[in-house]
Amino acid sequence: MSHCKTLIITLTAIFFVFCPVALAGETLESVEKKITEKWDKVESMSSKMTITTNMTTEGMKAESKGSGTFEYITKDGKELQRHEMKMTVSYGGSMTMESSTLMISDGVFLYTLAETMGHKSAVKTRMEDSNFSGSGSKARFQQLKKESNLKLLADEKIGGKDAWVIEASAKTPTPGTPFKMKMYFLKDTGAIAKTVGVDGAGVTVMTLSFTDVKINVKIDPSRFVFKAPAGVQVIDMTGK
Repeated sequence: MSHCKTLIITLTAIFFVFCPVALAGETLESVEKKITEKWDKVESMSSKMTITTNMTTEGMKAESKGSGTFEYITKDGKELQRHEMKMTVSYGGSMTMESSTLMISDGVFLYTLAETMGHKSAVKTRMEDSNFSGSGSKARFQQLKKESNLKLLADEKIGGKDAWVIEASAKTPTPGTPFKMKMYFLKDTGAIAKTVGVDGAGVTVMTLSFTDVKINVKIDPSRFVFKAPAGVQVIDMTGK
């Protein structure tokens, strides 16, 4: 018995010496800190975006595909963002509709211009009420924590790059929206490379990917100034 006990103690000591990762594993808090620290060093970003959705609401199945661009800069301590997307939506396989969306944030307000079947509409909301972001900023995590329970998953690779993976489960699930979101944050920049949404049954209902990512490139600040097209009234949803 004494010999066996000595052997166990020796093997345990060897394990702790040669496997320090087991003692120093990353936590959600430590990874969040690393992501935000990486993202704080990013002054600008541009990328291409693609999105696919497959959802069923009120008995009707809707599938969509879209592509566009994402741009980001920091100015006067604020995060400015621009998102352009063209979508094709199919309803039950019997009706197809095309639309385009322009979203611009000045760091405080988010302006959304949508065009469907020739009709244009514009809405102004507060950034704090939106999940509109492709970043790993502190504001992004603050918003996520308000709406979701976060969980750190195993690292993965996206486009050949190492990525931290965080799962966000909605605190109050909303019909027609993903129940869980799996987000991939690139370890070199803190940028989100991919988001996968699943429903309550674990079926993938949304995939958003950022590709051709360029960091700290020159982008004209005027691209983050929203101007409504002639004849389009902006609906103010900010309460002011």
